[in-house]
Amino acid sequence: MNPYESIKTYMATNLITFTPDTDIREAMGILFKSGVSGAPVLNNEGKLIGIISEKDCMKVIVNRTYYNEPAATSKVGDYMSHEVKTIDANLSVTEAAYEFLHCNYRRFPVVDNGRLVGQVSRRDILKGIMTIEDRNVEVVPSSWEARKPVEIVSKTNRYNKKK
Repeated sequence: MNPYESIKTYMATNLITFTPDTDIREAMGILFKSGVSGAPVLNNEGKLIGIISEKDCMKVIVNRTYYNEPAATSKVGDYMSHEVKTIDANLSVTEAAYEFLHCNYRRFPVVDNGRLVGQVSRRDILKGIMTIEDRNVEVVPSSWEARKPVEIVSKTNRYNKKK
């Protein structure tokens, strides 16, 4: 068995999605009720054009207070993030973990040949890591050749330094 399973095994495929014309309060309610922290935004042709997150939704109250905006005029398109980093469906769990470690995102839309096929979160990757945790993994993915690993300072190293 390959110790580096594909993220396809762990990603969500039954996605909540929005259009830019969705009322922002409706979108906030759906995110809250479903327990997800963000969702892709698709245009009428089904193309990924943005992502709406809890953080984006928090801007609603700030803008309403500062600009005295009425609630009825706000749409998802007004608050969504337009620049979306996606990851390929064929990435392994460890490659996705590397991507999460080097950004502040909590989720990535997953694409296969440019088409949205799912979404993977930090929690999904943790679930994947738990399945390979006990395996003896000796092979470094080829995509890591030019990458530097994250430096980990263990408690024993931190407290047992030479004086």
